Amino acid sequence: MVESGTFSISVRGNVATSVASGAWDEGIAEHYRKEYIRTIAPLIDQPWFSVVDLTNWQVKTDDVWWSIEKLNLWLADNNLVSEAFVVTDKAQLAIVERSQRPFHEVDTCFFDSLKSAQNYVANCSTKLPMIATG
Repeated sequence: MVESGTFSISVRGNVATSVASGAWDEGIAEHYRKEYIRTIAPLIDQPWFSVVDLTNWQVKTDDVWWSIEKLNLWLADNNLVSEAFVVTDKAQLAIVERSQRPFHEVDTCFFDSLKSAQNYVANCSTKLPMIATG
């Protein structure tokens, strides 16, 4: 039996890290969207980065994509520079990649470990003045 969906969100410096797990339906996806916006609100006045660990995450119902799309639109409008996803399942990777295609303003990368994603974002963060000033 698949556990119901859960998540955690933390902020350190200009990086938000979230870990999603279990099977998500529209209710947990919408709760995540609202909590994510509330948690990262202090970051949005400047360029910031996101790491999203989907290693133990599943889609229970297809209606989760509505809340995820709304969140992605908000993120693109609120100074998100780069988003690093941790995805280990190939089918899930294809779905998440497809969900990110419309958001050209945000650099999106995929990794098979949390450490690799965190290293990538740390490297991007050191280049922030070049990104911020063009």
